[in-house]
Amino acid sequence: MNSLCASKPNPKTKMSKKQSTGEIATTTPSDFPLFASEKGARIMSTLKEMDIKKFDLDKIKAPSGGAVAFEVEGLDGIEYKQELEVVIGLMIGGQRAWHRVNYEDSDGGAAPDCVSTDGKTGFGSRDKDGDEDSEKTAMDCDDCPWNQWESHRSGGAGRDCGEKAILYAFTKTSLIPIVIQVSATSLKPLKRHAMKLMGFGLELHDVVTSITLEKRAGRVEYSQMVFKRVESLPAEHQATMLNVTNELANAFAGQ
Repeated sequence: MNSLCASKPNPKTKMSKKQSTGEIATTTPSDFPLFASEKGARIMSTLKEMDIKKFDLDKIKAPSGGAVAFEVEGLDGIEYKQELEVVIGLMIGGQRAWHRVNYEDSDGGAAPDCVSTDGKTGFGSRDKDGDEDSEKTAMDCDDCPWNQWESHRSGGAGRDCGEKAILYAFTKTSLIPIVIQVSATSLKPLKRHAMKLMGFGLELHDVVTSITLEKRAGRVEYSQMVFKRVESLPAEHQATMLNVTNELANAFAGQ
């Protein structure tokens, strides 16, 4: 058992993040409403009773053009934030979406023509020369020509079908989870973040995660998400989040 699991630091004592022992520091959690309010314990059951779907929740994604600020829906409208501090309740990978009209040539708001929620089976139309009324059917993602390497219509080694992960996360300003869309260009940083936590016996829902943006250059300039652990939640809040994660999976998995 590593030192993280064996030790039980005083939850009121804030420890340095740069400890010579190499341990991940444990600090008191920030004031997330999910933990600070009695309503937090009932929020997931309330969302389920109201039949809230993924598409009903506020969404955040990396901006286009290499911008380094997120657009966040605040109480009084859109706010711009260079950093998000969240507790990730659930990560769902294997999400795919293909647009008949190249995303850069559209207004950026068109619904995909084919989608997959498990990375294995897609539903829609994959006819590039068809129209939006083309017959929609189920199809095997492995056999789809747009899911093959070097299939991107603008050239290069990439796939034309976009891959992403969905994060259901809680912020410091709301009891209701938000949806964070992690595009293909940010999947590796997300996986590295999750694997680093696993090495210390932690999961995404056990910590407060900082998400920032870095400008990158490829075929076009784009924004890549950067994930870092801010602090570990105390044991009682980790237990709360485990229950919340299970409820999120029951409510939103497969959407």
